[in-house]
Amino acid sequence: MKKFTKAISVLVAASVMTSLCSCDLTKDKSMDEVLDLAEDVCKYTSDLDYKKLSKMTEDGDDKLEEIFEGVEDDGFREIVASTLEYEIDEDSLEKDGKTGYTVDVTFTYVDYEKVLDVEEIVTVDMFEDMVKDSDDINEETITLEFEKDGSDILFVNIDDLEDLFPYWDEELSPAVNGGASGDLNVSPADPSDITEATEDTEPSDTTPSLTEYDLGGVWDNDNYPDPAPYLIDGEQYLLPNTNILFTVPEDAPISGLDYNGVDDCFFMLGGYWGTTYEDYYSIVDGTDESCYSESARELHFGNIDLFSESEPGYVSHEISYMEVTYYGVTYEGILSTITRSNGEIIYHFCVLIGNDDFYYTINIRTRNMDDITSFGENFTLVEG
Repeated sequence: MKKFTKAISVLVAASVMTSLCSCDLTKDKSMDEVLDLAEDVCKYTSDLDYKKLSKMTEDGDDKLEEIFEGVEDDGFREIVASTLEYEIDEDSLEKDGKTGYTVDVTFTYVDYEKVLDVEEIVTVDMFEDMVKDSDDINEETITLEFEKDGSDILFVNIDDLEDLFPYWDEELSPAVNGGASGDLNVSPADPSDITEATEDTEPSDTTPSLTEYDLGGVWDNDNYPDPAPYLIDGEQYLLPNTNILFTVPEDAPISGLDYNGVDDCFFMLGGYWGTTYEDYYSIVDGTDESCYSESARELHFGNIDLFSESEPGYVSHEISYMEVTYYGVTYEGILSTITRSNGEIIYHFCVLIGNDDFYYTINIRTRNMDDITSFGENFTLVEG
């Protein structure tokens, strides 16, 4: 009996020792801490919080700091970054040598290239909605590495996080419709549709006579480009030396552009501009040169690069060509799509209209593309 009791005691003791040894082998208090640190790494990365992330490392990573700044400087990139999600594989946690630890994390973010694979103007707001509706994602698995240093545990492969932001320096600016392309030397529709107007011709039943309308304010080109302000007095104006009638809308359709508290939107017909249709503007910028001539187009389109780069908060811009139809005549204008540092997209459109003898510049600057495409509704032809 004593031998049997002793045998039982030995077995129990062995079982307890085995259990204790097993606990010592599998239970490392640092393992739980590593999981908490991995969670912090992922959170700070998705928040683009380089300051907190760098404090978890020995020396930080200057490149990652630059990447975070590049993402935050662009509205499109920020939207992509906001989709970054992660899942920590706790089962993958293991020791690496005496003082090292590793754990796998799977990161996902929207496949922005598929979202932007469209043939249309895409604004920041549109892109945000498109991203929300997209099920296309990119997936990246990164093994986070940690090293115990005395009482601290450091994150040692911070540079691997750079792989999560391949777009950080890419221009994710709006894609432009393939129809809005061309060459400056390519003439749009035949301008013969526009006829020279005279006041001694009997008007039609459906089209107002030239004599029924004030010719409006006319600026001497000697004062261009800074004429004395002239308040619009009336609702309809005939562009001198043409039969093109401009109707001043009751409500300005130009969307306000607010930057640092300044409303700086405008349309410009001729050489002067106003923030609303009730403000001042010049309607004369005509010369004896056709609006279809190469030199006239280069004169007015050639400065759009410089103008774009002077935009407050300028980051970048793209130039494209876009056709618009005014009073039944199609003209080709130039569009500058400007990205500001606060993520806003500004459209600056310039086109020349008129006939073979006189042309007029139209400049529209807005954040709403509809303002540009619908501007032609303000023009009609008066039959002379």
